[in-house]
Amino acid sequence: MKVAMVGPYPLDGVATGGIAAVALALSTALRQLDDIDLHIVTTGPRGASPSEPSMHLIVDSGRWRRLTMYRAERVAIARTLRDLAPDVVHAQGQNFFAIGALDAGLPSVVTLHGMLAREAAITDRRSKWTERLSKRVRGRFNARFEAATLRRARDIIVISPFVAHTIAGQTQARLHAIANPVDDAFFALTGAQRDGRLLYAGTLEPRKGLHDLIEAVRHLRARGVTVELRIAGADADPGYAASLRATATAMGAAVRFLGVINQQQLLDEYAAAALVVMSSVEETSPMLLQQAMAAGKASVAPAVGGIPDLIDDGVTGRVVTPRDPAALAGAIEALLGDKAARQRMGEAARAVAESRFRASAVAAATRDVYRTAIDLHR
Repeated sequence: MKVAMVGPYPLDGVATGGIAAVALALSTALRQLDDIDLHIVTTGPRGASPSEPSMHLIVDSGRWRRLTMYRAERVAIARTLRDLAPDVVHAQGQNFFAIGALDAGLPSVVTLHGMLAREAAITDRRSKWTERLSKRVRGRFNARFEAATLRRARDIIVISPFVAHTIAGQTQARLHAIANPVDDAFFALTGAQRDGRLLYAGTLEPRKGLHDLIEAVRHLRARGVTVELRIAGADADPGYAASLRATATAMGAAVRFLGVINQQQLLDEYAAAALVVMSSVEETSPMLLQQAMAAGKASVAPAVGGIPDLIDDGVTGRVVTPRDPAALAGAIEALLGDKAARQRMGEAARAVAESRFRASAVAAATRDVYRTAIDLHR
């Protein structure tokens, strides 16, 4: 079976989060299946080179590509796919990649990542006005891509029950429930955790609600709790990220910004963490929590989006009231003070991850969806 995977993909073969990490983990597992001939179709800047022989790289059309609704990219994706003539196309995300894939007219499967129309509405006064304006513009484009994808797709992979619930009534596609895969390296993690160490890994942007997480750390320090929050990830919103750093300055070593780190560094951070934490205002199925579960770590996160579908409150972690730093701090303090509970929850979380997120099992289930899409396209 010749498969073309279309979407964000790490040009250097390394991804620590987001859709690119999902695509990398899934592609690695699919290549272990004897009957899959996998090709990658992605975009990159001028001068970039494919990192593997089966990668087909489309050059970004430039800074004004949003104003054209990524027309050049969509046309190039569709043309590349027709030339490749795969048995099935798998688009990662409901953006211009999906539209280009659907335009090729081949059997297609789309995995939905994030609810773009909902996420577009999330802004923050800490962001620069230019970023807020840019996000509103991006949001309109992404909402149109999302609506078109839901209208046109015939087979959609939903990564959480929250996604299925959100798109109910917006699509006639066949829905296939398959979780995102997690790299096997997270399941193999061992090592002693460091008391009081908290880990967040992801982008720095308003949707992630990191101001609430930093405020929770302030609450903990005021109570005399020894804690260190380590934040790894890119500044997706520079103004918002700068505000976070300014707020954290007064806390000294209690909050540390690591910036973008590589895969091995990320694995080391998970291994050393006592807890994995997040304070988002919108999520579908965050890789941070899935990776934490695979690593055998208890997590604390708010009850938004698909998070309650991941964390069984009191069993694999704690789910708290959204936008409530005091509640977040309370749950963190309780678990930091109870190592046995953290260990018990971590072991339960890893057992769930083994049953849901192993890349080999996800790849096998995804191959079944490919076969369905091919058979029903004929």
